[in-house]
Amino acid sequence: MKMISISKILLIGILASSVFMTGCDNDDPFTLADCLSSSDWNVTSYRIDGVEYKGAAGIYSSVQLDFGEYNKADQRGSVTFTRIQNENGYPPNTTDVLSGNYEIFESTMEIDMSFDGFQTATFTVESCTEEGRLVLGGNVGGFYWEISAEL
Repeated sequence: MKMISISKILLIGILASSVFMTGCDNDDPFTLADCLSSSDWNVTSYRIDGVEYKGAAGIYSSVQLDFGEYNKADQRGSVTFTRIQNENGYPPNTTDVLSGNYEIFESTMEIDMSFDGFQTATFTVESCTEEGRLVLGGNVGGFYWEISAEL
């Protein structure tokens, strides 16, 4: 009868425990609703058809995208898009607020945003991270909008 050495038993134990540890799934995966809900996003880049509209070269000095809490039962939440025009805007130094609702489609990584008085716009969520970065792209009234934001 052969004796199994302690080092072999230790090696088998380490391998078995690593299999069990890596085999566990996170019970609470990070979803789009988690990322967007109750978040006030500071828009760092706001492009329409490739032209930057935020910052010194644009007409907006500040842009905010605020998502209210997502109600899973109603499958929607509130959204507010606030743009503050600089001296280059028309009229200059004014605030423009669009309010409406959003709906999430996790399977396709898309959100629909419908603002009062505007058509519903579908945005592809290119990135939405737990670290607080958001990148959206979508067609709004025939123009392609790209929005990058951070918390």
